[in-house]
Amino acid sequence: MATKHVELRKLCDRRVNDVGPPEGWKERRRSVERRMPTVNEDEFTRSDWFGQMAAFVDERAAEEEAIRKAFEAAESDKR
Repeated sequence: MATKHVELRKLCDRRVNDVGPPEGWKERRRSVERRMPTVNEDEFTRSDWFGQMAAFVDERAAEEEAIRKAFEAAESDKR
């Protein structure tokens, strides 16, 4: 039964064609249009980028430290 579902999925993928919702589903939009993502580029100076990366690394290290402390507390509670 699972293979039949996979075979049907391979035959037709409704995401390829813009045909609206599946049968029996009510469309909330007034007209059917493809929902296409938009991409915006932001300009960063090199120092801005390094500053954001440093902040990310610091935040990640703080999260890992909190996880380590929680793990150690859980281990000491087991004893």
